[in-house]
Amino acid sequence: MTVESGNYFGIDTDGGAAIFNYAKLVINDGEFYGAVGAINNKAAEAQTTINGGKFGGAYKENLSTNYVIQNNEGTLVVNYAEVVSGFGAIGAYGGTTTIKDGSFVADYSGVYTV
Repeated sequence: MTVESGNYFGIDTDGGAAIFNYAKLVINDGEFYGAVGAINNKAAEAQTTINGGKFGGAYKENLSTNYVIQNNEGTLVVNYAEVVSGFGAIGAYGGTTTIKDGSFVADYSGVYTV
């Protein structure tokens, strides 16, 4: 799937996201907000490339995976993104994460990796 623009919201406070990716996702622009996270790479074959856009959310501090952009498995490439978070901006929990450019503002952690 390719996203060229638009506004996307995930309002589920128990772990929802604006987009869950299990395949191939390219984001060229848009605004993405989630009560917990905005983009979530969920499978080993998931490939997400972010070329631009604004991302926000992750305000629930009692979750261990409350980052705006999350890579649980698969490949995440951030060529450019503007991320603002009440907790964490990017969570690299698994797979391969590459960050080339952007602005990552968070109360707790701009980038978290394990």
